[in-house]
Amino acid sequence: MSLLASAWAACRALGARVRGGADAAGAAGAAADGSDTQSVTDDRVPTGFDEIERLLLASEKHAPTDHRVADGMVWLAGQRADAGQLEEAYRLLHRAIAIRERAGRHGGRGITRTMEALSNVAAQLGRFDEALELRRVTLRNREKIHGPNHPEVAYGLAQLSNLLWEMGQSRAAWECHRGAIDMVREAPVGQIPAELREALRDFPGRNGDGRPHPPRMPRGESGLN
Repeated sequence: MSLLASAWAACRALGARVRGGADAAGAAGAAADGSDTQSVTDDRVPTGFDEIERLLLASEKHAPTDHRVADGMVWLAGQRADAGQLEEAYRLLHRAIAIRERAGRHGGRGITRTMEALSNVAAQLGRFDEALELRRVTLRNREKIHGPNHPEVAYGLAQLSNLLWEMGQSRAAWECHRGAIDMVREAPVGQIPAELREALRDFPGRNGDGRPHPPRMPRGESGLN
């Protein structure tokens, strides 16, 4: 079994242990190189974060531009972040971005999602300048991929508004929040992705947290309220 297949087998085993079933990322990587990782039992593969990371780093040395290695690092970074290991998650996401950049995937969906994950972790670590720059870059990427008026761009704006509010930039946060709503105001409810609806509803300025802010947005036809 190759290093990459071993790494994905370990991810599957950890996903099964943590969630009580096969993890989506592990399922996606089950055929990473054509190997049948489903046949590998949990007692034959490592399930600790450090062991899985070592497998992924070894895979990177052998395949420094393979997006599947980056996918594994992003998945493991999520596990580490959920466990409160933010510095370790931060490091893994930076490596995943480097892999995607070496592969020439600048501005693509994969690197955009990875940068957004890194922005979230950086913000949790208090590295707000880096988090903000990453959000701005990913918003530009979304505009290039989907065009200027698309739910994916609205989602990027909504995420940016939440970060700006957390940084104390309430006026800029409200401008981004309104911009996101305007993009989808006339869209039928079924065409607004669930993650976008959640991001808009979770905006602190709408929920109120003790700081002055403009009145709540009126209920309209967008299905956001």
